[in-house]
Amino acid sequence: MTPVTLLTPASATPGQELSRRVRHLAKMPARDSDRIFWRTHAKRNILRGLIALESGRIAFGDWERLHLSAAIDQFRNGHFESSAEYAQRIMNPEGNRQPFAGRFSQDKSLASFRTEYEQLNRQVP
Repeated sequence: MTPVTLLTPASATPGQELSRRVRHLAKMPARDSDRIFWRTHAKRNILRGLIALESGRIAFGDWERLHLSAAIDQFRNGHFESSAEYAQRIMNPEGNRQPFAGRFSQDKSLASFRTEYEQLNRQVP
């Protein structure tokens, strides 16, 4: 990590203000904080989707199954921003009303998605 330099405080004389520099090291690189943010966001969106589906507020149809499966897969692979976006789509009933042209080779139950996510959540640091 390369150090970032900042100007000295205002106590320096006018001639010294711009000439002297103070080393400053950032405590956490932006990449790590972005990753933490998106991981937390993905976890929250997946849990919101699971709770809405389990409570029956949203029907567990083909689109919801697709989005939940994609969100969990992306979370597993460490693509947390994509995971958050897929999980957010679960909560969009208007967008999920279109006819679903695909089909699933294995129909997984909502409980199996919940179990898979809980196991995955324990594994990812």
